Amino acid sequence: MKKALKIVLIVFGTIGLLIGILYISGNGYLARGVYCTYLHGKSKPDIDDLSMFHTRKINNGSVTELPRKLKSLSDQDIQLLTSTESEAFLVYKNDSLVSEWYGNPGADTTHWNSFSMAKSAISLLIGCAIHDGKIASLQDPISKYIPWSSKDVTIEQLLHMSSGIPFGESYNSPFGYMAKAYYGNDLKGITKAYKVEQTPGTYWSYEGGNTVLLGMILEAATQKKISNYFEEKIWSKIGTSSPAYWNLDAENGFEKPFTGIYATAKDFGMLGQCILHHGKVNGEVLIDSSYLAQSFEPWTIQDGNNSICDWYGLHWWMGEVDGVKFQSARGMRGQYIVMIPEKNTVVVRIGHQQSKERIKQMPVDLFTYIRMGLAH
Repeated sequence: MKKALKIVLIVFGTIGLLIGILYISGNGYLARGVYCTYLHGKSKPDIDDLSMFHTRKINNGSVTELPRKLKSLSDQDIQLLTSTESEAFLVYKNDSLVSEWYGNPGADTTHWNSFSMAKSAISLLIGCAIHDGKIASLQDPISKYIPWSSKDVTIEQLLHMSSGIPFGESYNSPFGYMAKAYYGNDLKGITKAYKVEQTPGTYWSYEGGNTVLLGMILEAATQKKISNYFEEKIWSKIGTSSPAYWNLDAENGFEKPFTGIYATAKDFGMLGQCILHHGKVNGEVLIDSSYLAQSFEPWTIQDGNNSICDWYGLHWWMGEVDGVKFQSARGMRGQYIVMIPEKNTVVVRIGHQQSKERIKQMPVDLFTYIRMGLAH
């Protein structure tokens, strides 16, 4: 018994020592990362991590209940959704909910992590800030709002992922920018250390640090927390059924602009409905339609594979399925809000897994879900 107790004390003492070393060395975020992933049976961030982070509440307003004209999914569709660990699949057509499927009990009311779909929300807020006169132009140098940043990078270049700042985007590197940004407690300080290394506007590289800078610009320009501005301009006006939450880097801290809006699948669908209708809800213009149109125009520069980037606009993804054009917000593990204007359709998918195979930088399963939506 004494020997067993001694072993336990040694194990916990060693763990405590390692944690202490991590914090002393400035790598305390690693301990938090291990707690949020491996100690919860995960190998990387997942969509059900709301309780693990500090958040800021985003209140909703009046609730809009869209007509329900539900059609059943085929057995093949359900098998696909189940095999990819999907939690929700919704299709809206002609302003009615025509398909609603959930993978588990309670999935309809759970607040799921948007991951990088939040990037598209940041783009919407940039448009709102321009409309409000808080930001003069997409051509403004970012140093106008963040004095220590580069005068050679514009807001538009951040939105197009072409700042020339090599943040790095890998979640598999424990010492990389994304691990520090997601699990650390000083997102602004982490981001400040990165500098321009390539001519801005000449090279497309998808990196969340660009969105962090946009979030800092929004906060400086509006003098409001990002969550509060999002609530005021969008979330409280699009008919959502419940509040949302935004992941913070610390208690009462800074929103992580590149990730972490927690909301229900149906409320993500209401955001998609707003975009589908050119930023207008109940006759009120929430997002300027000309800004949205610009958001869906690709900036055709090269990526790292010497391909012309015709799949990305102002923090929005775009493409075609069987000749039908779509626009999409997209998050890690396969979080999708898809607008298909030609068919007056919105598709939402929430889940734990996505395809590793890509078509123009987009996961193959995205195209599958779009086809499923178009079939309704």
